[in-house]
Amino acid sequence: MSNRSITLTDSLYDYMNEVSLREPLLLLALREETSELTQRSMQIAPEQGQFMALVARLIGARRCLEVGVFTGYSSLATALALPDDGRIVACDVSEEWTSVARRYWKRAGVEHKIDLRLAPATRTLDALLAQLPGQLAVHFVQRVTQRVVIGLDDRQPLVPLEAQRIEQRTRYDLEML
Repeated sequence: MSNRSITLTDSLYDYMNEVSLREPLLLLALREETSELTQRSMQIAPEQGQFMALVARLIGARRCLEVGVFTGYSSLATALALPDDGRIVACDVSEEWTSVARRYWKRAGVEHKIDLRLAPATRTLDALLAQLPGQLAVHFVQRVTQRVVIGLDDRQPLVPLEAQRIEQRTRYDLEML
């Protein structure tokens, strides 16, 4: 139904998800809806969403950045893990795909946590650097087939992420703290 974050045999992958995946029903519904789209390969795997939520909880994230929203699975998973005063700045250029995300954010009651900015990410990032230096705890950058999660604490400055640097960082399919 969705992409896998790691390569395993079907039986081992099914077992891993059976014993470890705790996917809320709303995330499952979003994943199922997204699986019907021809662009479904942009959807993250459910275990990746669960991992992102875990990272957000472990580091006590309150401010997050997502570049590339698509239908909103990763932003929804993260928003559900944030405290009520937590915020995500979500960057995308597609009104079509983010309209799906907005529907699910509203159903989950987390729309107040997500600041969707429909503009090229470089423009949004430049504005954020001026407004919120060193204030974002988790960064999520998504491209069509590659994703990066970088956990930072609030003391580290947010480094300017021009399009070229985003491209360089997303060449790797990695998750790191």
